[in-house]
Amino acid sequence: MLFFRRNHAVSSVIVASILLVLVQLPQHDYRGKWVQRPFIFNIDTRLISLISIGHEEVIADYLWLQLVSRFGSAIKNKQDAEFVYEYLEYITDISPMFEGVYEFAGMILPSVFNDVDGSVFFVEKGLASVSTRDNRYWKLLFYQGFNYFFYKNDYSKAAFYMEQAATYSQSPKYLPLLVARLYSMADKEGDGIGFLDSVIALTDDPYLLVELNKRRDELVADLGLEAMQSAVDLFRSSFLVIPCELSFLVFMGFIQDPYLFDLLDYYEIRGDGVVVLRVK
Repeated sequence: MLFFRRNHAVSSVIVASILLVLVQLPQHDYRGKWVQRPFIFNIDTRLISLISIGHEEVIADYLWLQLVSRFGSAIKNKQDAEFVYEYLEYITDISPMFEGVYEFAGMILPSVFNDVDGSVFFVEKGLASVSTRDNRYWKLLFYQGFNYFFYKNDYSKAAFYMEQAATYSQSPKYLPLLVARLYSMADKEGDGIGFLDSVIALTDDPYLLVELNKRRDELVADLGLEAMQSAVDLFRSSFLVIPCELSFLVFMGFIQDPYLFDLLDYYEIRGDGVVVLRVK
């Protein structure tokens, strides 16, 4: 048994050493020039997992150090850094749980390479690989939400990811307020109100409760404003006149949702038929 363990340890060291040599070994292109591309990239990642005998992390570590060093040098000297993609793909393939690589992709690809789709791809790969119980998970959700909010202007998807991130206790306290704002920007005030209700029910921070309730009131007001404007427009197209009061629309059956009844005093109808918040 001791002999077997020694042989296994020796073979593991030999395999790891060979793999590290392949990581460091440059290759030459079709013109015979040496290029800074690790020879190991020619080996299928599935084969690496088989022959490395559990040393994938060692290879990923070394490639990660190479990537950071080369990237820093390339940016400093204003050189092409397209090699980043191959490193990111290889590292995440051989070591899907590798620390820091998805976060790096999430921040660097859109800001340095203007490649939002690449960032979305690698962050999504991270969300599929990292455990939901890992402290990193909410950060990946945040990065993805930021991609859709800041770069893609897709506020609905941004809210989807940010809402999940906000459920983690480690996430910033302002996140629920941001989620509510995103739902409003996506014209989904109802979803925002439902989300805030769930957060308010679980929050015991007095300051945060004030801010959450304030934001909820704003969403309710936005939602009510849209519904009441629709009722005014429908009445106007039906009778070719502008109604004088919102309460009249309730009487006529143009406003039927009970939650709107309590909001009537917040709004008024201008002479041109536009519903606005009442000035107090």
